[in-house]
Amino acid sequence: MGNPFITNLENYVTLSGADRAAIEALTNKRVSFTPGMELVAHEDSPRACHILLEGQAFRHRNLADGRRQILCFIAPGDMLDLQGLFLDLDYDVSALSKGQVAVVHREEMEALLGSRPQVALGLWRLTLVEAAIFREWMVGMGRRSAHARIAHLLCEVYVRMQAVGMAQNGRCPFPRHPDAPWRFAGAVGRAHQSGAPDAARGGRCRCCTRGAGGAGLDRA
Repeated sequence: MGNPFITNLENYVTLSGADRAAIEALTNKRVSFTPGMELVAHEDSPRACHILLEGQAFRHRNLADGRRQILCFIAPGDMLDLQGLFLDLDYDVSALSKGQVAVVHREEMEALLGSRPQVALGLWRLTLVEAAIFREWMVGMGRRSAHARIAHLLCEVYVRMQAVGMAQNGRCPFPRHPDAPWRFAGAVGRAHQSGAPDAARGGRCRCCTRGAGGAGLDRA
């Protein structure tokens, strides 16, 4: 598998050979992580950007009383903290699985965006996609049933993994996590979690009704 950041960008823009070479050179510094590790903390002064190359992670906010709200899931090819280039961060990022991130200094990322307009355009479009996903989450939290929220979450994970070549034959990886991430993401109780896949299929969720067996999440 190639560089998932390049694959992700090329879903939205055409990159030249020079663009791809510049990205490859920029993402050479890689750091491994383990499940549960904090990858980005909102109180840190951002000196670098992080690009997820392997594994999965999630953005979240922690309340003063210890409760957590997951804001989004992050797939390979996504940037963890692009916002930190321009604004203070208002979220943390933690690992769902083991994997790797590329660490890119702010000055290097700014230079890349200034010299490679197609890369900048691709990142801009990725932020628009993230905003669209966030709007779906808002609609789900406010108006969809618990089962419908979980069904949309499963489909979102599948489609995003498919976009970077990590979903095949209606299946994609989704790691186990002791905190049951979709409970925090979808604000649902434990009673709804076990019935989530059946609810997705029964609700005619597109990606979960594909093929004879439907889509599935392979628990890593």
